[in-house]
Amino acid sequence: MARRTWAEYNERKLQILRLFASRGPMGPQEVAVQVGLYPTRAMYTRLIRLARWGLLHRSWRSGRLVYSLSPKGQARIAWLEAHMPQTARRSQEPQELPTG
Repeated sequence: MARRTWAEYNERKLQILRLFASRGPMGPQEVAVQVGLYPTRAMYTRLIRLARWGLLHRSWRSGRLVYSLSPKGQARIAWLEAHMPQTARRSQEPQELPTG
């Protein structure tokens, strides 16, 4: 299996952080569906890592594990946007879901 490049790794991180910035607190399964990462278990690992780095807050609400964007995560969005190629930044913006 080929190793991911720095840009590919940070594109996914930016996609996840932007999702939290636009939608607020969410559970791992919801995030996995929104970004298209399967198996869903992989998202649990990724979100734990982002929380350990201080980019997300982790909490329990009504017996459900949820994550939310931290101030450090918001700052990381700005840093990534300033340091990534324009095409990568544009392709990772969260898409609006159809309603109704």
